[in-house]
Amino acid sequence: MSLISSTWAVLRGALADTADSLAKSVWGLTALVLILPIEVAAALLVSPLGFAGGILLSLLNSLLVGWYLALVGIAVLQRRRVTFADLKDQMGTHIWDVMSVLFIFWIIELALSQAPGTVHVIYVLVGTLVFNPAPELIYQGRTNSVGLLQDAASFMQNNWPEWLVAHVVGYAVIVPFYWFLSGGIDLQGAASILKMFGPWFGFTSAGTWLVIGLSSTLNLGILAMVGGTGLTLFCHAFLLFRGHLFQRLSSSSRRSRSWSARH
Repeated sequence: MSLISSTWAVLRGALADTADSLAKSVWGLTALVLILPIEVAAALLVSPLGFAGGILLSLLNSLLVGWYLALVGIAVLQRRRVTFADLKDQMGTHIWDVMSVLFIFWIIELALSQAPGTVHVIYVLVGTLVFNPAPELIYQGRTNSVGLLQDAASFMQNNWPEWLVAHVVGYAVIVPFYWFLSGGIDLQGAASILKMFGPWFGFTSAGTWLVIGLSSTLNLGILAMVGGTGLTLFCHAFLLFRGHLFQRLSSSSRRSRSWSARH
């Protein structure tokens, strides 16, 4: 019972912090909305460049992910309002930290490129479970690359019940969104959902349905835009929540949390 009560206490505290940060991070949400259209436009521009274009897109993705996580970090760590000036000032922050993590998984995925889809989903599931707090360690940790992933694995080993309970709820919200907008979930869809939170920084795809809505027929466009708006807003709120939860869990032990919950 002490684990249940302490888990509820830390989740409740993180939720309260999230409500405050959400009101202060409208510009952070704006950045998340902008990421996908920027990447789509860039992909069209560099598509004739082949492999070199792919490298440029990877650099851009790392730049945008690091930029957004820096804005989340302002709301979570500094507890202040994210301003328009922060959009410019934080550009370029964490780009190499993000790239160092993505490069490791790119190498692994290259090795698994000919593997069956089931193997790929299992690999994504294991990576998501073991290294899930990689985004939070980008702006709250002090390591990168292999060291960052080691820290993520260590955190999960020490805090997996509290962390996974929150993510069961998070994925329970996302799956119906995805099912409704996609008309079903196949193996590739399952992998995409898992990648939204974890070391692949897949939350940048939250705005996909906004883009589809803008380019679709009226009825489908409205549904996609409404669903995409809701999904993007939820992802932003959930990443703020993850940041506060990570901060609380990494700065305390389960024993201290249990003692606090009893008193």
